[in-house]
Amino acid sequence: MLTMEKQNYLTNLSEFEGMSLRAISKRSGHHFNTVKIYVDKEDWNKEYSPRKQRPSPLDPLKPTIDEWPMEDMKRGRKEVNKFQHKRALALTARKFVRLVFRLLKDNRLYIPA
Repeated sequence: MLTMEKQNYLTNLSEFEGMSLRAISKRSGHHFNTVKIYVDKEDWNKEYSPRKQRPSPLDPLKPTIDEWPMEDMKRGRKEVNKFQHKRALALTARKFVRLVFRLLKDNRLYIPA
């Protein structure tokens, strides 16, 4: 994108001095296609066209998705785990040994009745 000053300079070289596009591109140092765009352009206001409405890929699934929150509201509350992720629930060998040692030390080992 060229500044307005450069755009006017390229246009003036073409209109008032009658230079060809190739001569303007050599003189200004800009590419031929750039010179052509700015010399040929008459209306500088950018035209915006409204976007075409495309169907969403989720349109067929929307009724099902809308039913999910309603089904969840009908169900009871879910039980929340003490730990939110599975890694915290894993009992490693080291943790297990510590747990058994602590229970033996405190004399609290579980004995079935």
